Amino acid sequence: MKNTIEENWLSYKEAVIPATASTIQIEETKKAFFAGAHSMLYILCCEENKDMADEAFAELMCGLNDEIEMFINCVKAGEINVNKLSS
Repeated sequence: MKNTIEENWLSYKEAVIPATASTIQIEETKKAFFAGAHSMLYILCCEENKDMADEAFAELMCGLNDEIEMFINCVKAGEINVNKLSS
């Protein structure tokens, strides 16, 4: 298990980013990767959620997982619309 965001980023970079990617593309992708990690951490630790009951927290996690899976399915289908907020 990778325990740091940097370790996960390096794994992601190796698996997803082509060797021909420009330095700017890699830098911008890393920024987006870390921004996503920050967003997830904020959702999980924000003031409104920190005292959440276990059941409610589990529902939150399931909802986040569903959103991620929906995005992955859209990517696989080539259906990403950068102007669409959510489905």
